[in-house]
Amino acid sequence: MNNFERFLNLDFKAKTKSQPKSCTHHHQMFLLLICWVSFILFFKSKSPPMKKPVFLEEISRFLVSWFDSDNKFDFSLYQVSIKRPAAKICFLDLPELAIDCILEKLSPSGLCSMGRVCVSLRERCSSDDLWNKHLKKKWGGLIGNSAFIKTRTSSLAANNSLMAMYMSLENGQFWFPAQVYNRENGHAGFLLSCHDAQLSYDSRTDTFQARYSPYGRRMTEDGIEWHRLRAAPVDTPAYHLHISDCLHHLKPGDHIEIQWRRSTEFPYGWWFAVVGHVESCDGNENSCHCQYSDKIVMEFNQYSPASRWRRIIVNRKDHKEEGNEADGFYGGIRKLYNPHEISIWKNLWPTQVFE
Repeated sequence: MNNFERFLNLDFKAKTKSQPKSCTHHHQMFLLLICWVSFILFFKSKSPPMKKPVFLEEISRFLVSWFDSDNKFDFSLYQVSIKRPAAKICFLDLPELAIDCILEKLSPSGLCSMGRVCVSLRERCSSDDLWNKHLKKKWGGLIGNSAFIKTRTSSLAANNSLMAMYMSLENGQFWFPAQVYNRENGHAGFLLSCHDAQLSYDSRTDTFQARYSPYGRRMTEDGIEWHRLRAAPVDTPAYHLHISDCLHHLKPGDHIEIQWRRSTEFPYGWWFAVVGHVESCDGNENSCHCQYSDKIVMEFNQYSPASRWRRIIVNRKDHKEEGNEADGFYGGIRKLYNPHEISIWKNLWPTQVFE
């Protein structure tokens, strides 16, 4: 119970012992709204623009809990009915600041319920300002800028509103582009890789379905959890070579992602690797000059030292797609600077070494 709720309970404790429970609720809500409206009007008229006080935030949280609760008393989202002759307080008669504060605290389902009360509230509850917050909170880490534009302009979001975009994503009606770590969850051929896919959300299981390129053994995958997904870190299409802008700065120990595909008909996937030392270097940091070499060694440490997949060498000054039909084709390289990106890859590390 917060401070404001305790205030209401203490104030009415002596007065409501002999009154019915429903009447007590009405008196409490009536006093609450009168005090709140008076406070807001005084605050707006006497105070310069500033951050909303903690007391106002506390009142807002309390009111929202009443709006979202299933308590059985004579109180609706639209008006408060007081059992006195012709006494009604309309929700829309509250100051703009009060209404905005309440709506900002509502969940997506709460906004939808509030929007069904009347035309005026429907317009308010579909505001892009309100839904932008919910979109960023749930989908911001998964939908990149290009995917965001495509989703908003899709036919499923015909009215071009952020509310329509949120609902089409939540209902699984819209397939959006993103990337999936460890495609075909657990298959050795895709460990420590990330591939482009079209995704659809299943709110019943809080998981995703993925559609991959038509090339390959399996084109769909179900039950993908959030931690195996990310927004595409670069705008390079899956069939295009990524232009590497980090080659001159790479040195042993750097974490990178490199494009690889089985054949030129396949799209690229991104594979995690670490920059290693050239053969002529003993690995001593004090005498290492690998970063000045024309060759860059990429090591895939999930494979044993004897595996043909363990390491590759690329040209630092003239890097382009290299490979063959037997070993596949290596493409562009991007250096990982963000510790969070690196930690995601390490958390996906296999429990055994592969040949």
